[in-house]
Amino acid sequence: MNLPVIQEFNVNQRINNQNSGPERQLVVVVGMHRSGTSVITRSLQSMGVKLGDRLMPGAAGINDKGFYEDLDIVVLNEEILSACGKSWYSVEPIQPIDVDYLCDRGYLLRAIELIRSKLAANEIFGFKDPRTAKLMPFWIRVFTTGEFDVRFVLALRNPLSVAKSLEKRDGIHAEHAYLLWLDHVLTSLFFLQKQPVIAVDYDQLLLAPKEELQRVSAWLGKSLDQDDLAKYCQDFLDERLCHSRFLPNYVYADTAALALAKDIYGFLIDVQAGKARIEDASESGRLVQWREEFNRLRPVLRLADKQYRQIISLNQALAEREGQIANLNQALAEREGQIKGILASRSWRLTKPLRFLARITRGEWPTVSAVSEDLRKPR
Repeated sequence: MNLPVIQEFNVNQRINNQNSGPERQLVVVVGMHRSGTSVITRSLQSMGVKLGDRLMPGAAGINDKGFYEDLDIVVLNEEILSACGKSWYSVEPIQPIDVDYLCDRGYLLRAIELIRSKLAANEIFGFKDPRTAKLMPFWIRVFTTGEFDVRFVLALRNPLSVAKSLEKRDGIHAEHAYLLWLDHVLTSLFFLQKQPVIAVDYDQLLLAPKEELQRVSAWLGKSLDQDDLAKYCQDFLDERLCHSRFLPNYVYADTAALALAKDIYGFLIDVQAGKARIEDASESGRLVQWREEFNRLRPVLRLADKQYRQIISLNQALAEREGQIANLNQALAEREGQIKGILASRSWRLTKPLRFLARITRGEWPTVSAVSEDLRKPR
């Protein structure tokens, strides 16, 4: 039963009927969360790449100057992950059966039509969402079926820096963060091996922004807008953007990192230094070996995802219970304040003799000491 293939044929028919107008180019920034994808995506504007007008706003202390993520694409990616039973923090990789499932339920056509709508008003459109790296098996099918002219910018960062940043932002343990880094980076490398791709190291971009952006613009075949470049370097880039930075060799001393992560990062260091090409991992067979090794961990990754979902659920339940307790404490404080207000009121003092007589009428005779103490109280 080949429902996904049948659907792709129908999708191709519809796209061929819609193809018209000038050739449009798509630039996709992929990379692990907290790897500088926002900073890299913002730089594309200096090359004439349009990012759209539905961008996610910034968040203080996280991405103060903006995420530069298209909200429509983020929402679709979230929905796709949920349909696969996963979240952004899931470490088990997306499998071919997941992609077939998504295509069978119409997500392929939805994604193609969404990208076409983004390209309709822009000759060159760019987007980023770290979820795209995890969902690369699906998105490659989207780009291929939709026959898009697409180029990829692979955002890289020291996995130790990523782990520390995720721990600070989300409370994610280092071991989990390294697995996330492996999933996003390895999946990107595997599915981009036959695609036009350029790697950009986040730390290197902060150190030498003009040189890095000139390299990317030359690769894209686009000229740099010098005014926007100056604005980007002077106003946008800030040392505070890099909340966690470590030297490359520090990751080898971290016992939380798998040997596989260290091996892949060592290769990426060589790529950044010009000692290797991204294609070398594929041509040498190392990429297949890495992927097979990571796939052998699937039972462990699946267990890690289950346990992390339980932790998230327990934390949510705890937060709800703490919220209920806080509401009860607030209600109790308000009631105590009301009682104190009543006891301190003039009407309460004036009606005190009446309440005394009412107690006597009910047979609640006070003791002599109580009466004497009451009489000594100031009126």
